[in-house]
Amino acid sequence: MEGRLYYLDWLRVVATFVVFIYHVVMFFNPFPWHVKNIELDGTYMFLFTMITSLWIMPLFFLISGASTYFALQRYSVSQLAKDRLIRLGIPLIVAVFFLSPPQVYIERITLEQFNGSFFQFLPHYFDGLYLDIGGPGNFAFVGLHLWYVFFLLIFTYLTLPIFKKMLDSGKGSSPSFIGFGIFLFISYLLLFVETIGLGGWDLLYYLFVFIAGFKFISNSTFMEKVRAYFPILLIIGFVVAGWYGYISLGDAPSWISAKSAVLAVRVLGSWSLIFVLLGLFMMRFNRKTKTLQIGSKYALPFYILHQPIIVVIGYFLSSVEIAIPLKFILLLVLSFFIISILLWLFEKIRILRLPFGFK
Repeated sequence: MEGRLYYLDWLRVVATFVVFIYHVVMFFNPFPWHVKNIELDGTYMFLFTMITSLWIMPLFFLISGASTYFALQRYSVSQLAKDRLIRLGIPLIVAVFFLSPPQVYIERITLEQFNGSFFQFLPHYFDGLYLDIGGPGNFAFVGLHLWYVFFLLIFTYLTLPIFKKMLDSGKGSSPSFIGFGIFLFISYLLLFVETIGLGGWDLLYYLFVFIAGFKFISNSTFMEKVRAYFPILLIIGFVVAGWYGYISLGDAPSWISAKSAVLAVRVLGSWSLIFVLLGLFMMRFNRKTKTLQIGSKYALPFYILHQPIIVVIGYFLSSVEIAIPLKFILLLVLSFFIISILLWLFEKIRILRLPFGFK
């Protein structure tokens, strides 16, 4: 059994903070969200959203797949299934019944789909399933931003028996670039099959990324090749990200904007940027520190709590007439401060630790 890969822990902590920034940006960009600023930015905030969406949620599923590989070497399938259900399932229930209603309510009143107080809205929270922003349903059965946790649980239960058999047969991972290339090509083809779109990607793509984390990222030989090819990956990542940003602004020729070309750029950009981050953190941050211990402890609780706080504060700031950069900083700082205070408080109250993601 290999030692703990601390760079994956660092990546999880950093990715959690990037998601926090991403959702602050959602308040200002042109895309639909639960609450929007009165003035929107269609360039810098837009580009940040597009480039970040290439890698941020795939990275979460990739790390989760790798974590599953190592967890299965310490726990049985039943033990790991029980641990994931408690660790993720309880916060998910809390999000569905306590954290999501205020967000859905704010969305409904800002879109003028409801007129009344929050307590008047609560009985209507169970009217239909919430499927999309602005849709008719209210019951957010996946916990809104915790859709990642919801589908991670599903992926875990779908793959655990298969992963266990792969480990027992010695086929849990492979360092082959050819095998990864085939896997990557299949994931590209799956993007043409539209099932459920979340966070900029299709659900099947996330499943394949989750499997890739189990098969490849957990393998030290494969990751040493990532380290060796880091300069090349860095160049590819920046070029493809820039290309995708150019396409996203709508100025590209029609042949570049074709669906097959755009999907190819997105898949290549996603993996190249992810491998750049993996290589960088593997070389520079593969060590345990006090900062990492603190960040790891608060990563999941912070993820659970961050979006409801941003939405509520954003609602009260939406009509305040100040420049976008200043309001961005104000929303970022206020949200982070209030989240930090709440997490400090929840950690002190024993009954609230597990519901909000503390171990």
